[in-house]
Amino acid sequence: MMRNSIPKAREMRAEILAAMDLNTNITARDRIIIRRVLDGESCNSVAKDFDIGGWRVRDICFTAIAGRLGFDLGYRPDW
Repeated sequence: MMRNSIPKAREMRAEILAAMDLNTNITARDRIIIRRVLDGESCNSVAKDFDIGGWRVRDICFTAIAGRLGFDLGYRPDW
């Protein structure tokens, strides 16, 4: 488990947001979710507003940040 995934992502916040702004394959909804998590909100808090689970929020963030944008956060998220 990668307990440092979210702190690592938050340290790279500016770079992630800049890359996300240039990527057209991330939906508007996912952009909001990612921004809120990077701004310090818990995954469970964000999840409630979108009627999804906390693990789904983690999956959205990890898939976009590591998968689509190519940032190294480790193999699996443990946010």
